[in-house]
Amino acid sequence: MRIVSKTFRSTAFRWVGVVGLMLASGCSGSGTASPTTAAEVNAGPTTEAQEVAATTTEVVEREQVTLPDEFSSPQDEIIATYLLYNELYLIAAGEPEADPGYEPLYEVLAGPHEEYIRDTLTELQEAGHVHLEPSDAGSHTVRFGRTGGPIEEGEEEDREVILLDCFYNVTEIRDLDGNTIDDEYETLAIAAVMKVIDGKWRVFGIDVKQVFEGEAECSSGDWS
Repeated sequence: MRIVSKTFRSTAFRWVGVVGLMLASGCSGSGTASPTTAAEVNAGPTTEAQEVAATTTEVVEREQVTLPDEFSSPQDEIIATYLLYNELYLIAAGEPEADPGYEPLYEVLAGPHEEYIRDTLTELQEAGHVHLEPSDAGSHTVRFGRTGGPIEEGEEEDREVILLDCFYNVTEIRDLDGNTIDDEYETLAIAAVMKVIDGKWRVFGIDVKQVFEGEAECSSGDWS
């Protein structure tokens, strides 16, 4: 059975306490009626900030966002972890400057993608650039690809599944003075490898399969 998440607005949602992950009948990516089950993520209010950097004259704060303690199913946890990764990346790559040492981000990463993200944030920091999402127009439409069978409680280490994300990306690149360097919006068809490492689901790899200018619909097929 394929689990499909309905589109929700903005990558920059906030997690607090228990995030609502509701299972209900939904629509497919094409907008036609679908008999599959849907998992919808509801945004909560902003969580408390975490102090992560300081100088002799000022304290720079970044937000601390976390996953809920419990989930109703492994499927919910996988989708929530992937969406939290997107949120944490925006925090680490955002103002006042990119922070390659933002530890909460690495708690949901592993393998080659962890190394890639650290290198990307380091390059942003050295270039004096930040990634910002200035509006709530962005969205993710996430569903499962070929998973190798049903997912049950008590997954064994290194279990792997593929998430397919049709991501409308409105992130802008700016310099530290606020000047916009790149504000071209695009839609990405992404295959995300999710893997159990040290007993937790983590983002292990990201493969961008297709890129479309502006807002577009990704293929309804399985591009994993």
